[in-house]
Amino acid sequence: MNAQKFFSYLPFLRLPMEAIIQEGIEPDFYLEQRIHSTPKSRTAPLALDDAPREILELFQARDLSPLSMLWTLFLPIPRKVLEGWHFASMSDARIVLVPSGRIEAYNNYPIKAIHGDSEYLGAIAESMAAYLEAMIFGAMIGKHFAAGFPDDPQFRIRLEPIVQFCTTIAGGKEYEDFWASVFGF
Repeated sequence: MNAQKFFSYLPFLRLPMEAIIQEGIEPDFYLEQRIHSTPKSRTAPLALDDAPREILELFQARDLSPLSMLWTLFLPIPRKVLEGWHFASMSDARIVLVPSGRIEAYNNYPIKAIHGDSEYLGAIAESMAAYLEAMIFGAMIGKHFAAGFPDDPQFRIRLEPIVQFCTTIAGGKEYEDFWASVFGF
């Protein structure tokens, strides 16, 4: 999934007003959803020297910082880091597009007690396209068809196929640990 397609799917992350009313949720929730699923347009294109095409397509014309999905917050401006291009964060982890094109997670705070490279947390997706598609699918399905809490056995049964599908979209079994953790497994 390219950046344009990703942006076109963002409105589908919102629950419709009819569902909000039917569920008895405060109507302000619709506005809040809209804010968290709409990137801001930039007044001037962002200059990102030597940034990969995927980063340029996502960030050059838009500020993605309002976006919030699957525990992930996008940065307002991506930044070059030792591992590649840091473009999003999850709690204490940096989400990075590495030079190979893969998406990986790195700890923001290195663990000093562990010998070796303790900053690397794991691989997330084989490419930016795979990552964006898995994120949209997981967020959309999770919001519209599998709402609940992971400790509920019925909810957990509905989540298992979503984890497997996101894993497949992301590139295969290598990425399963990340997608399982996103959905609380």
